[in-house]
Amino acid sequence: MISRQTIDRILDTARIEEVVGDYVTLKKRGGNYLGLCPFHNEKSPSFTVTPSKGIYKCFGCGVAGNAVGFLMAHDQLTYPDALRQLAMRYQIEVEEDHRAGDDPRFQAEKSQRDRLWDLMTFAHQYYQKMLWDHPRGVAVGLSYFRERGLTDESIRHYGLGYSLEESDALARMASDSGFTTEELELAGLCSTHESRGLYDRFRGRVLFPIYHLNGKVLGFGGRTLKTDRKEAKYINSPETPLYRKSETLFGLHQARKAMTQNNHAYLVEGYMDVISLYQAGVPHVVASSGTALTQEQARLLKRFVSEVTLIYDGDSAGIKAALRGIDLLLENELNLRVVALPPNEDPDSLAQRMQGSDLTEWLKSNSQDFMDFQQNLLLKEAGQDPILRSQALQVVAASIACVRDPLLQATYVQRLAQDAGLPAQAVQEAVTRHTHQRAKQSLEQRSAQRDGHSPAEIPADRPSLPEAAHQAPTQGLNDIPQESEILRILVQSGTMEGLDGRPMVEFLADTLHELQWDHPACGQLLEECVHRWQTDRRLPDIKELVQHPDPSIASLTSSWLDKDHRVSPNWDRMHDIPVRDPSENLSREFEEAFHRLLHKKVLQLHRTKIQELKESPEPEALLHQIRELKETETMLAKKLGMVITH
Repeated sequence: MISRQTIDRILDTARIEEVVGDYVTLKKRGGNYLGLCPFHNEKSPSFTVTPSKGIYKCFGCGVAGNAVGFLMAHDQLTYPDALRQLAMRYQIEVEEDHRAGDDPRFQAEKSQRDRLWDLMTFAHQYYQKMLWDHPRGVAVGLSYFRERGLTDESIRHYGLGYSLEESDALARMASDSGFTTEELELAGLCSTHESRGLYDRFRGRVLFPIYHLNGKVLGFGGRTLKTDRKEAKYINSPETPLYRKSETLFGLHQARKAMTQNNHAYLVEGYMDVISLYQAGVPHVVASSGTALTQEQARLLKRFVSEVTLIYDGDSAGIKAALRGIDLLLENELNLRVVALPPNEDPDSLAQRMQGSDLTEWLKSNSQDFMDFQQNLLLKEAGQDPILRSQALQVVAASIACVRDPLLQATYVQRLAQDAGLPAQAVQEAVTRHTHQRAKQSLEQRSAQRDGHSPAEIPADRPSLPEAAHQAPTQGLNDIPQESEILRILVQSGTMEGLDGRPMVEFLADTLHELQWDHPACGQLLEECVHRWQTDRRLPDIKELVQHPDPSIASLTSSWLDKDHRVSPNWDRMHDIPVRDPSENLSREFEEAFHRLLHKKVLQLHRTKIQELKESPEPEALLHQIRELKETETMLAKKLGMVITH
């Protein structure tokens, strides 16, 4: 376990704007930074980073926390792993507290997911060693990469590797290092056959590691060097607890800094396309890894850039792939251009014959606006056939319908009308019809989700939150203001007198110990406060809680920092309006928040009892309870100065 001194050093050193800035494009706004939230899909930035307080908060979905909490939520890390990642980033030596080695909680942190991360790191190191040190790897794998024009620097930069032709070479090495058959299969590195047992999935292939944004390897793409047509040219890691193909982009880990600096990314299809373009002087390039572009990948791009240029092969398959990706990128409010490569050309071959400024200038001068690309391609194929021309124009109109900016959309409508020789009104009607169709599809998908359909029953391109977002509280803090407010006042001044003369923490421990909390973090935090008071006669302070290992508690308490208002000392002098400091009103605030919380719970219970009454064969006892609840509700409303209207 990491020592307390090391944790404090990490938390004091880590700069929230730098940590978040590795994942989100931030723009300075006064003393804060603003960007698009990585935990939910939003059009306007509501994700705020406050360096002075060391916290982030999204005013759209409510998630909040510090640098450690951000890495835990975004990269799916445990608390210790997030600390270690920050220590590595800021070159802080991690001191271990070995006294915690027998702690069951410490042992429990070595979860299945952690084991898989370790296994993927082991496999990656093994494949690299085979490429550089094994005679067969050097003769076959390394020679292949060099023959394809890759430099040793590029090979190392992307961590390329080689898997021996042997059936179970990796399996044996991993087994000797303590990894189990089940873990090898779960990680997608091995499979089991009835006759030959456990065997390596990628045997006899050169390997392209696929990285998570945190720099760890999620999976692999493997290319065979055989000419046997019965064997697949490329195979990829299957879906695993770590790797979801639809949510990753090959090369993003290496390219994200250049993408952020340029506010632009080139999107290609293949592994070699990415590496060759990087080597030729185009570092801001990623690939969809040979799969059709997905919503998740488009959103991933939007987090780092506002403009994307598609570069696909000049053959029909490449052109179709480009057409499929256009609408997804436009839906995510990305400015989009397309490079139409000549026939029999791909980004890899282009990068082999052009370098540096020649290549970048060629790409710039040969890129087209998405609408020009579609028109040049589709209308050329349609010729003068009115039906084919109408179908082609419908494709372009459907893409224009994906443009969210109304002024930009209107510009495209005017351009299409002018280019096609049609009335602008006719084009606008076509665009509007496609807009309504998309809205209807979106509504049907949301309805299907509410009705409990499985993901397989809902179209695959439906919008969905990143996995990390599901770790945020399921109910926004705005839905539970009384619970949150009670805990805020408790932490701020829990030793002051409660409503019965005892310290507030003792009063709440007795009165709320059986409360059903809408937000579980509130209940957990109350228990922690009571335990700390009973053992140390003190309460945790806000700094401790913002850095809490439990992300739900860290998120809850981070949100309170936005309420840390102070009265300006000039207010009284300038306006002759004396205002009490908020700390002087805590007693009144606590009483009001406590009674509002009770009022809310009484209302909830009252409604539950009314529902039970409709179904109860013996209503007398329930009627008595309902009358008592109504009397309590009336009494609390009177205390709060509320008027009951039901």
